[in-house]
Amino acid sequence: MSTHYKPTEHMRTNPLSKTEGGSTVIVQYSKHSVEYTNIKNTNAYINKILNEGNKQEIIAIYVGSTKVYPNSPA
Repeated sequence: MSTHYKPTEHMRTNPLSKTEGGSTVIVQYSKHSVEYTNIKNTNAYINKILNEGNKQEIIAIYVGSTKVYPNSPA
């Protein structure tokens, strides 16, 4: 079973993430997932996650309940 983690408002660094509104982005790793709420620009947020060089393998990323990474072939 994987652990689900949701950072609190006090842990967030972007002031926009501390205001209501926006989307929820869930990043699923092999052993845990992290749920970020109040994301105003989901594309920029996801690109930052993918480009920051995290050594943990990302299995999937969701915006709400829609899987956006990895993309399905067209």
